[in-house]
Amino acid sequence: MGGENPQVDRFQGRIYAPSVANSRLHQGEILENLLQSRITAESIRLVTAWTEESGEPKPGLVVDFAQHPLVIVLSQDCDLEQDYNARRGGGSGKLLDILFCDVYHADSLKSQLGKSLKEWKVIAENQSPRYQFLGMISTDEDAAGTGLPSLALDFKRYFTLPADEVYERLSIATTFRRCVLGTPYVEHFVQRFFSFLSRVALPIDHPTDAG
Repeated sequence: MGGENPQVDRFQGRIYAPSVANSRLHQGEILENLLQSRITAESIRLVTAWTEESGEPKPGLVVDFAQHPLVIVLSQDCDLEQDYNARRGGGSGKLLDILFCDVYHADSLKSQLGKSLKEWKVIAENQSPRYQFLGMISTDEDAAGTGLPSLALDFKRYFTLPADEVYERLSIATTFRRCVLGTPYVEHFVQRFFSFLSRVALPIDHPTDAG
């Protein structure tokens, strides 16, 4: 695929490479301080229920914001590249939304989950299908130059944002690019995420006559 990141290439063989400013987003890229705008359910209910006969002024939709301290990009890399090239050429982007998963400091997620040492060991060795453990990021692998401790993800905690909004937040520097997972670590991570999402729950286990 064209449009490879020379900074990522320079770090080939390592788990992470620092993000490069003013370049396209990459699958497996970690961003810091991303706000998610959401219309509140209560304001939707009030707007829907409003009638002229009520005599009350028409209410407006209310937006609140969820703050995501760290996220990782999950959208397909080729889609991200095509979208960025279209924007750079002066056209509109080809992606409506970008898929993200929340990223946590591993110690923080461990505390939230309340797992025993034995249970956490399963997660830290990436043996649990629901969670992903990522090793620490050194200062020279981080665009911010500060590094990050070991990280962990819960595959149930994902969301999308409009691509236009994401690039605007990067442009005005309210959201920051930190680093990118290299090959084959990004493929390993993405395969595990989508494998978890594609799991099929069976109503009963297959009967077996195994002794």
